[in-house]
Amino acid sequence: MLCLPAWHKASEPPSAAQPPLSSHGLMRLLLRRRLTPLSALTLIQLGHAISIPFVNRLRGVAQGGARDGSPAAPQDLIGLSSRKERNELEMVFSYDGWRKDAKRAEELHREHPVLVPDILDKMRRKQQVHSGDRSHKYIRKLDALTPTLLYNGWKDDARKVEWPGTNTGDWSDTAEKMFEVMRTKQAEHDGVRDHENLRELDQLKAALDYEGWHRDAKRAEELHREHPVLVPDILDKMRRKQQVHSGDRSHKYIRKLDALTPTLSYNGWEDDARKVVWPGTNTGDWSDTAEKMFEVMRTKQAEHDGVRDHKNLRELDELVARLARNMQVPSASAPVPEASASAVLWDADTLPIQRLIEAVLAGKACALSCLGLQPHLTHPRKTIRARFRVLAIRLHPDKESHPQATEAFVKVRAAHDRLMASE
Repeated sequence: MLCLPAWHKASEPPSAAQPPLSSHGLMRLLLRRRLTPLSALTLIQLGHAISIPFVNRLRGVAQGGARDGSPAAPQDLIGLSSRKERNELEMVFSYDGWRKDAKRAEELHREHPVLVPDILDKMRRKQQVHSGDRSHKYIRKLDALTPTLLYNGWKDDARKVEWPGTNTGDWSDTAEKMFEVMRTKQAEHDGVRDHENLRELDQLKAALDYEGWHRDAKRAEELHREHPVLVPDILDKMRRKQQVHSGDRSHKYIRKLDALTPTLSYNGWEDDARKVVWPGTNTGDWSDTAEKMFEVMRTKQAEHDGVRDHKNLRELDELVARLARNMQVPSASAPVPEASASAVLWDADTLPIQRLIEAVLAGKACALSCLGLQPHLTHPRKTIRARFRVLAIRLHPDKESHPQATEAFVKVRAAHDRLMASE
């Protein structure tokens, strides 16, 4: 058995010597405690601990139930009641936290079964390291790298490779990325700045004088430690900011913006334009963000001008018109009472959003009920318009993420249009 490195935590020694559990013994265990297919798969994956003939027999149990033909009853691997059985399973998994990982695998299997193999792989690797076996290629890479590390926190980073969490993702790919992060941190600790990102940053800093460039440079340095592949985006934003700061508006997106802004008059267009001229240093493709921003600005201006020739708006208007035609307006048999509260079915301002949506949809084909107004009463046009404004603001899909907000919003608009047309 290989020895653990000196920096390895001593809190997880290999389990004490115990008599090995035979294939037949484990088989009897599994036949007594029928496992879910996932629980059986967890053990099947341990190819180095279980013989191939036994694996085939275990796979048959997982697929076909008990030997007597009775259906396989669900049984969580963690929920074994017998202390003897728990001890026997701990001879397969004995690292600290394996039950939690197994539970995570069971939970993930219900919603995202395709991701479970990653969890199982991590469990095998943890057991391998816990048992003192450091022959896995990434563990060997780690053991070769750690003698060269001196930066503060390198042991925590090494632990992330050696003892991965059970979040989803390709563990091997995460390990490779972690190695790159560790080398980058060590190079920074040693004062080495020969990485392409750092060379470009150092050259760029000499030419920067726009307000906030120090903060952007610091952000680039921080990002380089963990996600060096994203740094070029930050550097591009810094160059664009300096270009605009110097009065140079020749960049293609700045030229597009300068051609668009004379056509804009909606409230807030200056703030939207600023997002293109002066992008933040969050990650992402800045050019793609600019193109999306142009589309947003054109859409807002069209709404401001009352232009509704976009396909989405035309389809929405057609839907609202159909709903409005089918809306019913009850005949008014009484004037609005002096107590305004008696004229409404519910409070449009304070009703919780879930109940508000339910109330609007419950109005069905009655235009007044959809707006929460008492049927068979005479409601002034200004009351209908005010009610619609409140509901439209609360239910607008751009502001409310409830899955039925759009449906309720369309319903409210159709009710408003029908009532306005009936006056």
